[in-house]
Amino acid sequence: MIRKQVMIEERQNRAATELARQRGLSFSELVRELIDREVAHSKDKQIQKAAEQLREAYLTDSDLREFEITEVEGLDETG
Repeated sequence: MIRKQVMIEERQNRAATELARQRGLSFSELVRELIDREVAHSKDKQIQKAAEQLREAYLTDSDLREFEITEVEGLDETG
């Protein structure tokens, strides 16, 4: 592991210390958990944005709509 030193506000320290206590974690474990959660959330948002951009391109580009998938192995008609 890598040691980091960060400055946080007193209110953040109190809240995080209490949250760690409630979850039975050390302060460091809580910070690592919260970072992992935020990274995963950020990746999900990036994927959602890319999907929305692809959808928009499909809806506005007639060349893309000319290609039709009639059957995909492993998928039924619902998805």
